[in-house]
Parts: sequence; C-alpha cells; structure tokens
Amino acid sequence: MDYAGGTPVHISSGLAAVAYAMVLGKRRDYHENVNTPHNVSFVFLGLALMWFGWFCFNAGSALAANARSVHSLVCTHLSGCVGALVWVLMDYHHTRKWSIIGLCTGAVAGLATITPGSGFVSTSSSLAFGALGSIVCNIAVRYKHKLRFDDALDVFAVHYIGGLVGLFLTGVFAQRSVIALSYPEDTPLDQIQLGGWLDGNWMQVPVQLAAIASVSAYSFVVTYIILVILNKIPWCRLRLDDEAELIGTDWAEMGERAYAYLPMEEEEKQQNRSSTSSCDDDELVVETSSSTTATSHPTKHRALRGIKKFLQPNSHQHNRRHPLVVTGMPDLIEEPVVLDYTQQKDLGAIHLTEITEPTSGNLFQKTPAQIREEQPLEVEGQPMKAQQQHHHANSSSSSSSSNNSHSGRA
Repeated sequence: MDYAGGTPVHISSGLAAVAYAMVLGKRRDYHENVNTPHNVSFVFLGLALMWFGWFCFNAGSALAANARSVHSLVCTHLSGCVGALVWVLMDYHHTRKWSIIGLCTGAVAGLATITPGSGFVSTSSSLAFGALGSIVCNIAVRYKHKLRFDDALDVFAVHYIGGLVGLFLTGVFAQRSVIALSYPEDTPLDQIQLGGWLDGNWMQVPVQLAAIASVSAYSFVVTYIILVILNKIPWCRLRLDDEAELIGTDWAEMGERAYAYLPMEEEEKQQNRSSTSSCDDDELVVETSSSTTATSHPTKHRALRGIKKFLQPNSHQHNRRHPLVVTGMPDLIEEPVVLDYTQQKDLGAIHLTEITEPTSGNLFQKTPAQIREEQPLEVEGQPMKAQQQHHHANSSSSSSSSNNSHSGRA
C-alpha cells in the first residue's frame, strides 16, 4: 500500500542520496556540527511553497476530484502540522531554543511520513504519522554523523527514514472505510480493498517491509554503479577540483555569486592582498614610517584614481607595476600642499580637522608642472628633510613676494 509515492519518491531518493554521498566524499570543511543554512528566510519560503505543492502531490494521486482526494489533503496537512510541532518541541527540549529550521524540517518529516498512507488512513491516524515520523527523523538527524557520510541536506534522515516509517505505519493503520471513499456508495464491501492491521489484515505489514527492502536495495545499488561509471569519465567527474570547491560552485561554474556583497573566502582575501601588493596602475600604495615610535609599522593607503597622474609624470607612457613608496608620510600629512580640498577629503588618510577649506582663486598652492619638476615622491627610501626644506624655502619665498606685493599696493 503506497498511495502517493512514499516508496518510489522518498525511500528511493534517500538511498540514492546515500550512494551519491559515498561516491562524492565529504566536503573540505566537513565536521560533525555543520548545520548552517544558506538563508533561513528562503528556507521558510521554500517550505510554504512545498507544503502547498504537497497537497497536489498527495491529493492528486487519486486522479479524480472525489472525497478520497479531499481526505488525503486533510491528512497531509494534519501530519505536516503535527510533525513541525513535535520537532520544535524536541529541539526546545535539547537546546532550550525555538528553531525555525527545526519547524521546517519537522514539517517536511511529517509530510514525507504521511505520503504513502494519506489515502489509506483516517484523519486521527494521520496525527500519529506526523508525531512518530518527526520523532524518528529527529533522532536520525542527531545521530547521522555516526554513519560516516556527508549528508548536507539530511535527505537520508528525513526522506528515507520518513518514508520508511510512513510505509510501515500504513500497513498498520490502513482502513477499508477510507479506501471506500473512492468507490460508489452501492459497492459491495467484499469488492473493496482490505486495509491493514486495524482491519485484521496481518500480512500487510510484511508486504510493506518487503517493499521497503527491495526498493532500498535496488535504489542504492543501481545508483552507486551509475555514479562510479560516470566518475570514471573525464568530462563527467562528480567532484570539483580543490580550487573550484574552495571558491564555490557558483563562481567556478558561472562566474557569479548570489550574494556579491558578502565577505569573500579567506583564500580570495589572500589573493586580493597579494594582488594589492603588486599595485595596479589605478592605485597608489603609500608606505609610511614614523620616527617617533620604537617599532615601525608600515601602513598602506589606497589613493584616489587620478592622483597618480599628478604624482607620477608621464604615467600614461610608462606602465609601471611597482608601488610608489614614500617615507616620512606623517610630515607630508601635516602640510598637504599637493592635493586640493576635494582630493584630500576623498583620500581618507588625512584627518578632516587638518584640511583647510578652499577660499577662492586657484585650489592648488603648487601647479602640476612644479610638482612634476620637483618629483619629491619618486625617491624611495630617502628622508624627507631635504624635500621639506626645499618646500619651506619655496613657501617662504612665495610669502615674502606676497608681502612685497601687499606693501606695494599699500
């Protein structure tokens, strides 16, 4: 007795998943406590969609709009509700927390358990299906790590165990009165299929167990053989290489991620750090050292795009890949004479309190031509004192000339 596919859907898929997990092997970051869902909101939304789809899956197995299909729909819903409730209570007993993931998993366990018996058992029996299925599946999830295979989605613990429990309970609780709902009212009772143990049919449970054993063996063995053959074909290998597995299937196969704003993997961060140290053309890496501290800790700052054309002459002609190193950056920050107000503000390495608002006239104290002639930033590893003295000399000469002009006007 299997009304809606507990054997070909849940039992077969559960053992096929075990065969696939054994051939594929464990994940690189696998450990016993891996239970991080991709997105809890999506899990709940997926449960809602799947629950409504399960109504059509079970009730539609009658292939007619009759009383038995409606009865199957009601039993499906009751079993799913009880399964979700029992699972949440069991999780609360162990963790003292209410779990949305537990609610969703319990609902799926209850729905999988009632699938083979939704058109054979009464509505009161469907409550037992949901409760017993949820309890057994919950225990299977808690002890699945002892089986030594990586079942990330608990297909074996929820679908196989749920289908197994449901198929067994169908042989116990199936009733002729429920089966008669799809027959005309004047049909003789002896022409209606006999139920399970509740109707005195003691052979029904052994028949159910034989179906479980045969389908389980066939599903596991055939799936395992197919996967081993596929894995031997070079272009049909089941597992990604180490690098693709590390960065994820989405990025390796399609070149995109579902959540591009999330932090990247540690390996990618290291690659980014190494690529940053090589300094592309659009970046300026500034290394600072402070003489006031006992230990020097160089720091790197990314400057604005476009600043390099002021600091490096003819940058469009020389495609240099090495970083520009500037020593004495604390002194350079104290007297910002190269960048205008907007560039200093966007740079981020200079405190806003040290930036002077531009008043009027030219925003630069020095023209780009003067900066290119001096080239104070092209010297690597040399002290900034000589450059600063040259800068102070220019500043004093410019201030004296401005004073002379003011006195002349006066």
